[in-house]
Amino acid sequence: MKHLFNQSTVEFSFGLGNQLFQFVFMLYLREKQGKSVKFDTSFYKAHRAHEGFQANLVFDFSGFKKSKINHDFLHKVCRKMKLRKLANRLWGNEDNFSHGFNYPFYNGYWQNASYYNEIKEILKQYELDLTPYANKTFLGRVTAQKSLFMHIRRGDYLSNDNYVDLCSTDYYKKAIELAKERFDAVNVFVFSDDVEWCRKYFSEYENFNFVEYENQTAISDLALMSCCDCGIIANSTFSWWGAMLNKDKLVIRPGKYYNDTPWASNFDNLFPSSWMTIDV
Repeated sequence: MKHLFNQSTVEFSFGLGNQLFQFVFMLYLREKQGKSVKFDTSFYKAHRAHEGFQANLVFDFSGFKKSKINHDFLHKVCRKMKLRKLANRLWGNEDNFSHGFNYPFYNGYWQNASYYNEIKEILKQYELDLTPYANKTFLGRVTAQKSLFMHIRRGDYLSNDNYVDLCSTDYYKKAIELAKERFDAVNVFVFSDDVEWCRKYFSEYENFNFVEYENQTAISDLALMSCCDCGIIANSTFSWWGAMLNKDKLVIRPGKYYNDTPWASNFDNLFPSSWMTIDV
């Protein structure tokens, strides 16, 4: 079994925002822990709810090898056979991280400032040009004059007690007023999984563009966000990356992302000091 620990594999899972943090962790293992690292995308063979593996459109994976093992299936077998101790020894995650970095497999979100801050300068070398994925019509409107993206996530957040429901607060209206103070004229581009709700909620505002187009995907929306001059982010890793991939923009963020959850403190140092905070 010792040969399993000669190299590590980072498993990629769920949506694009999570995948980008998983890439950060993989890069951290290689650059700061000196590990030989592979990546695994077998999760997407069984889970179709998300748009699949797309992190390689944002970051350059050419220096990493893809694992040939179906780790998602292997993990399920261990759980089904109730081999909990074995699984906890083979898979490192945020819950059982007792062996430091000595795991053959890593399964988790890794949304932790301690990893990102260590390699953020190195990460710039891996960033790819996203503009080819942006919807051309909206890209023209975004770049024509000062533009601000606003990300509003409802959907699963409405029934998930872990996350603060920003839509039940005045966060977005306060953020809009703050943005207006900084710019004379701004075109607002609203990205959301519930555009109809947004149209009604923001019906009193001018210069609002509700982003909908044919073949809309996470990567195309992320590309558009990264091209805006400033942003109002949700308590979401997706819009965090939309803001972070454009280093020079003004960003407004909520002061609280999560309700009382064990991992809430992991995000505390992920926000640049230049980003403005609105308490909710």
